[in-house]
Amino acid sequence: MPTWAVPPSDSDPLPEAWECKGQILWDFQIQTHKMVVAKQPDIMVVDKHQKTVVVIDVAIPNDSNIRKKENEKLEKYQALKEEIEKMWGVKATVVPVVIGTLGAVTPKLSRGLQQILRP
Repeated sequence: MPTWAVPPSDSDPLPEAWECKGQILWDFQIQTHKMVVAKQPDIMVVDKHQKTVVVIDVAIPNDSNIRKKENEKLEKYQALKEEIEKMWGVKATVVPVVIGTLGAVTPKLSRGLQQILRP
């Protein structure tokens, strides 16, 4: 079973994450070298051994807007993803978790959840 560390919200996530197997961050603003507008996703999963970061942002729009909202989330965090890859030397992925108010989902949700829950 993996060991996960949850840091205080004012700490630098990478050094602590590299001392254990991984880290789950939420309500945490990522400090970047260059200006990035969207740098506080809902959740980030840092995996030391896989050298991966999954940026997760959750939304619950009207069912008719789920595809649009997924694309908005992907675009919104693209710059943060690229900056994390440069700064930390990891493979980063943005996973929008978008579920409509009446439960509608797209096939992207299943693929995204598989990325989050991979062993």
